Amino acid sequence: MELKTFNVSSRTGAGKNENNRLRAKGMAPGILYGKKKEQVKVQFNPNELAKFLDPSKKRNTYFQISVDGKTPEKVIIREAAIDALTGTILHVDFLRLEPEDKHTVIVPFTIIGKAEGQKLGGKLRQVLRELPVTCKVSEIPEVISFDVTPLKIDTVTRIENLNLPEGLVVNLNPRQAVIMLSGAKTEKNEGEEA
Repeated sequence: MELKTFNVSSRTGAGKNENNRLRAKGMAPGILYGKKKEQVKVQFNPNELAKFLDPSKKRNTYFQISVDGKTPEKVIIREAAIDALTGTILHVDFLRLEPEDKHTVIVPFTIIGKAEGQKLGGKLRQVLRELPVTCKVSEIPEVISFDVTPLKIDTVTRIENLNLPEGLVVNLNPRQAVIMLSGAKTEKNEGEEA
């Protein structure tokens, strides 16, 4: 698997004031660690990093970083501080990982199709829109999708019903509901409730 390489520079300063000075220059601080190797303080252009990451995987992108032009190291973003107002990257923790290493990430969960039960007046509710998963870092999916087309009224789809890629584990109770398709209320039921 060919990984793209993102270039960063090492930095010596630390602390809030130093980080603010970096940000004033349009740069962001970060740290590279993991694999029992030395921690390295780095700086990078946050706009360039945002453009560099896979648009569908975003922070789940598996890539390489090169510090000061040295041999690239394979990483994933472990933590990222983002400005809530501007969406600017403020700080990133880069974690060294090999392709076979397993890592836990949050992956979007989407539904496709229109359920049979919806055509009969049923109401479809998606309980979860993201799933915490553990898998090989080189095999993190962009998204986990589920086709709801065959679902009938009064059915519940649970984690254990999902068709997941081999080697991927969802870190939730297998009985956790992810999609519910309930029947439309009858006039009699509504009258009783009233």
